[in-house]
Amino acid sequence: RSTRQSDTPVRVGMLYTSPERYGMEQAILERGAGAFEPVVWLPEPCSVEGGLELARVFVEHNVEAVIGGGCSSTALGLQQILAPAGIPQIAYAATSQRFDNATAFPFFLRTCPSETPEVDAIVSVIANWGWQRMALIAADDPYSQTLAGQLRDALPAAVFVSFAASLTDPTGEAIRPLLAELRALRVVIAIGLASDVKRVLVAAHREGFAEQGCTFVTGSTIGVMLPVDTKEEVVATHGVLGVRLAVPNGPLLQRMVTLYASVGLRFRSYCAYAYD
Repeated sequence: RSTRQSDTPVRVGMLYTSPERYGMEQAILERGAGAFEPVVWLPEPCSVEGGLELARVFVEHNVEAVIGGGCSSTALGLQQILAPAGIPQIAYAATSQRFDNATAFPFFLRTCPSETPEVDAIVSVIANWGWQRMALIAADDPYSQTLAGQLRDALPAAVFVSFAASLTDPTGEAIRPLLAELRALRVVIAIGLASDVKRVLVAAHREGFAEQGCTFVTGSTIGVMLPVDTKEEVVATHGVLGVRLAVPNGPLLQRMVTLYASVGLRFRSYCAYAYD
């Protein structure tokens, strides 16, 4: 802001999910020491309503900027309050195309591309393998619904046999009817928040989908679903094609390599962003 003293640290509100907090802390230590003063760290709820609540807390702490935001839904809630207050937000993984409109969101910046490249990447993977029949399942958050709609438009020849409105049942029981529909197919595009997609993968593993030759393709969720915590989760996520991997090159990545090696599997990262 024009009224602030240039030699004083910028008061920053930090918004995070567990895997990304490590990268944020490293960035402050390596690049922002003395320039930024994190005054409050808040966990991200991944909902518009949660974003509104977080924005009020940031304003109460008199922050000058907000760093973070891995969910587009959270960012949409934040912007309703931060923008009128003149507080910029720099997000690392809010990929909604709605934020491409700088006129509508003048105080929103991001260090990741919009979700359009994710659609292009998934379409390229499918074209490379010549898949024609597949399932598309998606949760009901803004990221999932937008991306799923774009995929339906981009793959008119594909047969989408199921479109789940919600995959958020914590018990996994609601997923069973969905898996029954998917059993006859060999390719499943799973779009949703990290916890939702991991729940589907674990349920599919228990039903023997891998042994039946079924392949799962995901968007950015494959990166933020990490770290997995059990042997079952490690095995369930093996073989998944994730088109946008967000794993900082540090202890988290090395932990994943070690976990996969412990069960005789390899963790392959063909590219990584965020403090590589």
